[in-house]
Amino acid sequence: CALPICLASGRTALAGYHGASDVMLPIADVTLVILQIALRRKLPSFTSIEGAMNNVADALTERLGDAYVDTAPLASKALSAACAEITAVVNKVQSTLACKVTGFDIVSGSARECDPYPIRPHASVAAKVSQTVLLSTTPSIEPVYCILGIDDKSKIPDTLDAIKAMKGALCAQLSNALVAAGFESHCTTTSVDIIAASGYVFRIYIAHFREVSLLRALERAPQADMLERKLFWSVQHHKYVRSVLTEVHMTFSKAARLAKRWVAAMLLGDFVAPEAIELLVARSYLVNAVKPRSAEEGFYRFLQLLSQWNWARPLPVDPTVTVDHKKVWDKEVMGMVVLAPYDNDQLSPFTQHTPRPMIVHRLSMLATGAVQALEEGRGASLWLCDIPSSFDVAIPLAASMALASDRCILQKPVAPTQYRLWRAGDLSGPDRQRYITQLCELEPANFCLRTLRGATRDKCMLFMDIYGPQSLAVVSLSQNPSPQLVRGLVESIMAAAPPGSLGHISLPPLPEVKKDKPRKEKAVKTARDSSETTTEPTTKPKKARAEVAPAVAKKSQKPKAKLVK
Repeated sequence: CALPICLASGRTALAGYHGASDVMLPIADVTLVILQIALRRKLPSFTSIEGAMNNVADALTERLGDAYVDTAPLASKALSAACAEITAVVNKVQSTLACKVTGFDIVSGSARECDPYPIRPHASVAAKVSQTVLLSTTPSIEPVYCILGIDDKSKIPDTLDAIKAMKGALCAQLSNALVAAGFESHCTTTSVDIIAASGYVFRIYIAHFREVSLLRALERAPQADMLERKLFWSVQHHKYVRSVLTEVHMTFSKAARLAKRWVAAMLLGDFVAPEAIELLVARSYLVNAVKPRSAEEGFYRFLQLLSQWNWARPLPVDPTVTVDHKKVWDKEVMGMVVLAPYDNDQLSPFTQHTPRPMIVHRLSMLATGAVQALEEGRGASLWLCDIPSSFDVAIPLAASMALASDRCILQKPVAPTQYRLWRAGDLSGPDRQRYITQLCELEPANFCLRTLRGATRDKCMLFMDIYGPQSLAVVSLSQNPSPQLVRGLVESIMAAAPPGSLGHISLPPLPEVKKDKPRKEKAVKTARDSSETTTEPTTKPKKARAEVAPAVAKKSQKPKAKLVK
């Protein structure tokens, strides 16, 4: 009954479908039209409802499922309130800790409104229902990451074991203080989890400034770089984005969300750090005197930067910063060098290990095609990744691996499998702690991807849309993969995958190999038969002669004893 109402309302949603007998309309559009008609009937005729319907369309799409919609403004209010509550309680209980607290920062991308899909409160930990954002029922919880900086004033020895023991003790102290303050909290030796009543899970890591220097002194540079990027550079990046970009350029956050979603739709989201994408978008806002007037224009400049910049040279985010040409970067590992304004040593921390030059080259080619599509008016096509021409095979994921139905890009959303979620009062004690920890750390699609990459590292490369996983794209390491090789890769992946994580794939049958028939040598056979009927040759065959020769030689030799005598 909603279709005649939608047709009678005169909406432009049917543009391009003239003459069609059956029209498939998104359920969110139909619901929005019904709501508009109901409001027009109830309100006076002179009342304008267009201003009141600005955010209703996004809210309906978020709840009912459709193509990609920017829902960060809907969830930012609830998340900001929860962040303010946790910050206040941590500042209140920090006096009970044995060490001096140098700072507490929330570093998740959703806290600065730069994540394409903001963190939602989860139904398994929510004690109350939010009125502004829908509860998440996915089989995983995305925590809100926080960093707590400490300074022990050199009271403990400069050893990694001592720092590890101190961190574990501080985590226990902080968790006990939060429980005493009325919050649900669990801790491990490395982190503290705070479960807010609104349904958010905050995970706090403790940062000690001497730990990185000790790792470098022990010649463990990769581990030191990872720890420094996670605990120190992420704090500097969050402060810079919040103070310089988000508050000054109002459209920066949405442009960053569009850029991240596009990179993930090209199946390269886990090869480029989210902070690196934000810095590339920031370059688009800082390099020109004329700033982007909209988020779409900022996203267009981001694509132009990817396609036009010579990535053999370092890219300073702030054009006023002078590049130190004496600095040497490992170009075989670092496909792009992005110098942030807060990076005084020009280390490029968010591009040290990824992306590699091959990934940067493909990203530049895809950005060139996206710019051309936008200039030709084909905006919808830039979100599609051409899997058949770029990859050897695509293996579909099981329906249970879908994160949310509204994360599909220009495809019909698939209803995710209903899971048995334990609510706030169903579990207690250690069982609830283990359950929440598993939901936070074992995201199904990413766990499957990590498992398969470890099992097929020397055979192929795997790609996946990290925000809306639907399939695994496979590229063989061989230059000319044969159908037999591709079939062998698929069989290896299906055997190494976690049970129930991959769907069914039907490969075309292998072409039959024609066997060469033995040649018929009639003339040779007749000649051989005729030679057998003739008289025996005067000379013996070579084989007989070879057998007689050793016997004659043996008779001619004398025994060794007679020779000695």
